[in-house]
Amino acid sequence: MNDYVISMYNEKWWLSYILGENEVKVTFLHPSGHSPSFSYPLTHDVLWIPSSDIIYKMNPITPTGRVNILPAEEKKKIAEIMNLF
Repeated sequence: MNDYVISMYNEKWWLSYILGENEVKVTFLHPSGHSPSFSYPLTHDVLWIPSSDIIYKMNPITPTGRVNILPAEEKKKIAEIMNLF
């Protein structure tokens, strides 16, 4: 299951890429939370998290160079979900 998702970690949401299953291995794109763009850090930020911490599966993202930009409709969906917390 190699997908982009929004996950919770340390009470922040992160755009993440799934690398494993069940307890999922994700790599975090930086920064966390609201940002116009996200990128992979120079030092990989990889962690195993419970699948219950995955709160939203993203539609495929097309990176522009090394930066990933969330479409406006995705940002709106994430904001709606985060208002539930």
